Amino acid sequence: MLLCLVAGCSEPVRQTVPVCASPPLRVEAPPPPAPACDLDVGWLERAERIHARSLASGHAGLSESHADLARDGEAYRGLAGVTYRRRPGAPVVGEARELQLSYAELHGFLVGVRDALAIRPTPPPERGHVYVSDTSATVEIAVDIQVPGHAVTLEVDDAQDDPAPWRVRGCSGPLPYEAQKAMTATWRGLARRLGFESLRDAAQQRAAP
Repeated sequence: MLLCLVAGCSEPVRQTVPVCASPPLRVEAPPPPAPACDLDVGWLERAERIHARSLASGHAGLSESHADLARDGEAYRGLAGVTYRRRPGAPVVGEARELQLSYAELHGFLVGVRDALAIRPTPPPERGHVYVSDTSATVEIAVDIQVPGHAVTLEVDDAQDDPAPWRVRGCSGPLPYEAQKAMTATWRGLARRLGFESLRDAAQQRAAP
């Protein structure tokens, strides 16, 4: 586990030190912020389809989680599944289950995404932004949200940081730091609702030697 201090919120220059070490800290001047997308997000609470995908690789093996939900009245129905492989070349084990979540259960996620996308960049603090990096695992995440005529995809590419470097597909640069924190928390809440962790645990138990 490494603790990274970052100045700026767009393509930062990082200084990484072991948590147990305490050398002098250096803060780089942040680069100019990337242009922000002018997103219309007022429709998010009316989302009709949600697709979530997460890929994690590292010491604990390789797992891929998917969920696809479609709105049906006051509920979202669909399927969640996880595939897991203990190591390259090992057999792939899968788990899946049907989902039925009420609109109320997913409303917090949709509002969380809307609010995160509304956050605007602010000047970095004097000592920079703090990221915790877990070098034992790398994750990729993509969340697609759609209604007729509107769609947005939020994604994380090959990340080891908390908060994760979320970005909006088609926009330049990652979200501001505070938006990254908000989206990371929002994603964790959605993953719990979808049962990704319990499905992954079941697959890992079946794959155990």
